[in-house]
Amino acid sequence: MKSEGSDSIMNGDRFSADRGYLFDANLYIDGVDKGRIAFELIDLIFLDNYYFIRLGPRGEPNAKNELTLKGLHFRVGETYKLVDVSENDQEVDASFVLEPDVSHSQQEHSGTLNVAYNEAQGDGSRLIGMYFSYSFKETGSGTVKDIRVRCWTLQLLIPPK
Repeated sequence: MKSEGSDSIMNGDRFSADRGYLFDANLYIDGVDKGRIAFELIDLIFLDNYYFIRLGPRGEPNAKNELTLKGLHFRVGETYKLVDVSENDQEVDASFVLEPDVSHSQQEHSGTLNVAYNEAQGDGSRLIGMYFSYSFKETGSGTVKDIRVRCWTLQLLIPPK
């Protein structure tokens, strides 16, 4: 990741608000607000040229329900296209499953992710904030549903090297 960050790898650790982690998002199905998505950060891999973020249900780190984001940059002020499979560094791979409402059977992915801040902290860590809207058609239930994940805040505290 050729951006303003340091290297870090954290897997399986739990991140809480007092450690800089925030996630505030709602699920919409066919235009109806189904409420808040109660996910916590499960995995965070942050290297020089790559990041992988995986969120899942609270208390269920091995559940197949998850939201993942994979890409190459966290540049402040940039808008990244959310896609199923990225083809360049201005796109971010995104996926979302929350059964029984949303399965892996999806098509027509669209959306954007915006990086609001990427700030160095006094201890050498970085505070990164972003927001996104991700939409697709879910087809696994036999009927097509319009799905939208609207994330108001995703904040990550990346520890110092």
